Amino acid sequence: KLLQSEEKLDEFYSTAYGGFEEVSGDEFYKSEEEEEDLRPLGPEFPVGSKRRSKHSQIRQEARAKPASPDAFLSLRIQSPQIRASFEEVQQVLVEKDPKLKGALVSLDKLHITLMVMKLGKDVDRLELAKKALTTACKNITEHFTGKLDAISPLELSFKGLDSFGENVVFAPLDPENQETLKVLHTITNIVRTAFVSAGIESTVLKERFTPHLTVAKLSQLPRRKAFYKVKLKRKFYEDLVTKYHGSHKVFEIELLSMKLPPKNGYYHKFSSSNLLYLP
Repeated sequence: KLLQSEEKLDEFYSTAYGGFEEVSGDEFYKSEEEEEDLRPLGPEFPVGSKRRSKHSQIRQEARAKPASPDAFLSLRIQSPQIRASFEEVQQVLVEKDPKLKGALVSLDKLHITLMVMKLGKDVDRLELAKKALTTACKNITEHFTGKLDAISPLELSFKGLDSFGENVVFAPLDPENQETLKVLHTITNIVRTAFVSAGIESTVLKERFTPHLTVAKLSQLPRRKAFYKVKLKRKFYEDLVTKYHGSHKVFEIELLSMKLPPKNGYYHKFSSSNLLYLP
């Protein structure tokens, strides 16, 4: 199965994009010495270089990451109610630690990520991804035949606050609405299957899925010494962990770029397709 049961850790935050599992602790703030230790050395080890120990080589291999993603599939969330609630949460975080201001996520970019991928500059591969998205929505519509009201629209409610360590704070789906959570898992599974069938794999090693809206993430902070010890501590938002943020009706899935310049404050959109596919 591409999807496993809902778990606390979402691998997407291991990418530079910061939408999936955040790197833990000081790993995000690697020192210059550590960075230098990972630089490849030529076969002749030029003057001034250091021969790496076997331990260092093993550590470098362990830190090797899959291809960096440049595109992702998303459900955009634009509810004014959710936006206002997030503004309140973000204000509380900054009041607790002003250095967190740079960690706040733009409220114009709220979304749930379904899958990340590497498309590169190959136009044919981009077209393949667009067709895969259309196929996925056709398959979603077929799967929910007889109960189309579950996806037309897909209404998502968000309640509470949770975190990935002390690096990311997010709002999860309302835990009281398990049926909607099951529908979203099914949709995500169908989408990922369609893309894999088209030859487009996820850049994430594991496919665990924790649907959420990110409020703040430390990966946005400058990599300077002044920010090394900044954390999103639970005590900062303890009084808001049961807060209801609101709901939003979703009608389509979007294929977005992580790299191209944003449009109107949102990500550059390659393509989109209605959940309820109507040819």
